[in-house]
Amino acid sequence: HLPLYHPLTVVSMLDLAAASTEIGKKLQAEKLIKRACERIAFYLKEQEQACFLMWTEKNEDSGENDQYFDYHTHSGLDHFDMLRSYASTLRHLLRRRMAFVLGQN
Repeated sequence: HLPLYHPLTVVSMLDLAAASTEIGKKLQAEKLIKRACERIAFYLKEQEQACFLMWTEKNEDSGENDQYFDYHTHSGLDHFDMLRSYASTLRHLLRRRMAFVLGQN
């Protein structure tokens, strides 16, 4: 089962919105686009919270006020890389054949 904000889920919703627009169901398309945007926002908020939590824990552990530290060695996760990967996956999925069939808009 894929998370609600998985890139494949999001682009599938956008495909459905584009197809809905093509057949004149603009209200349905708007709702799908809004839902896709909300899911991306949820993911971004989750990643932001994780970054701030790690930053806070690091500062409490070391007593330092550095604005930067190595996230990966601190927790085993690199949320910046996760965000880059997420964006890269979305860009890749938006270049698939369905996106060309439906057009740029």
